[in-house]
Amino acid sequence: MCPFSDPSRVNRCLSHAEAKSRKDVIEKHLYKVKSNGGDEQHPLNDPLWHSFDVVWFLTPRPRLTPKKRKLAKGSAQSRYYKRRKDKQEREEAGAKRRFDEGIIGEEEYKKYLIGDKRRKFIMEKATERRVRAEMQSQMEAVRKEMEMRLFDERKLRADIENKLQDLRTESSASGNRLNDNADAIASLEAAQQQLDDTGISAAALQEVLADQAANVVNFWADDRFLEATGMTYLQYYGFEWPTEVSETSFYTFATLLCPRSQWDGQLRSKSSRRHMQRELREYVESERQNLAESEEDVSVLNDIIQTFTSSCDLIQDGEERAAQMTPECAQKWLDEQEKLWSAAKAAFQARFTLDSQPPLQHFRLINDFADTWRAQKEASEKNCSAIAQASSLL
Repeated sequence: MCPFSDPSRVNRCLSHAEAKSRKDVIEKHLYKVKSNGGDEQHPLNDPLWHSFDVVWFLTPRPRLTPKKRKLAKGSAQSRYYKRRKDKQEREEAGAKRRFDEGIIGEEEYKKYLIGDKRRKFIMEKATERRVRAEMQSQMEAVRKEMEMRLFDERKLRADIENKLQDLRTESSASGNRLNDNADAIASLEAAQQQLDDTGISAAALQEVLADQAANVVNFWADDRFLEATGMTYLQYYGFEWPTEVSETSFYTFATLLCPRSQWDGQLRSKSSRRHMQRELREYVESERQNLAESEEDVSVLNDIIQTFTSSCDLIQDGEERAAQMTPECAQKWLDEQEKLWSAAKAAFQARFTLDSQPPLQHFRLINDFADTWRAQKEASEKNCSAIAQASSLL
């Protein structure tokens, strides 16, 4: 409201005595009155013109430069982060207990978290939902396919049994042991036996194939990983995507985004950075498709891309500066980068168990899995052929 509309004034402003939703409405009103020399309700010699309220209305929103705006925003964000961090330290333990007991849900619990804890919690829950959805979808598809196949096979077996019963009844009624039905009965009985044999072989090899799949996973992870329901490989081994823009973060990203065969190549080249960015975007996009519609969950994934992109820019800036340095200074910068890259590779090797076995074991595992898969495929084809042959006899 206009400060001159206060009820205590004898001749108060009535045109703007009701509350307005925007400050600039009162600002324009006062500017107009003042530029016109004032009026009976707003005399220019009134001390109210120098009061805090009127001065505040007449002060427009400051036009900050991008740099000043960034500093002001950073200060506000810093104060907000400190308040949230203090709240997390005071109340997070109790909130975690209530969450584990089911008293509060995910959204309520997230209000007590900030920073890395919040990002980690969001990613863990998103992964749990994704794994659960994928498993349910895959199991549902497999279940429906198996139900249809079993239904068709049961129907085929019932048809064969009915046909055999009809032929045997007809043969018994005719009294002729060597009648024309003997060949048909023998063919149906042979088809029935072949169905049994091929079905048992295919089912047995499916069980072996499942065991072989577990062996493949356990080859690159310890035997407890498969039992860690709802956890990805990265989460199981305690890996968290970097959240700080730095040269160190760039090399940590590179250990997961660059093929190991290219680790000794031009890692910092424009082409290499472009390929790593594409790899990361494909990973994030696949993760995003399985997330809930929460903006916070999506924001966590977007932050991963932003951190890597900014770290790439940092590396590029460093290379451009090095190109303008003296040979000695440029070599010093290259040596520092090599140390960072060596440290990132060492951390990767220490965390993950990849390539801890000799190559010959890799080849043997691949051969065993391939042999089992080929045998299972052949058994399934034989079973399908037996079904087709049996159907043709009906």
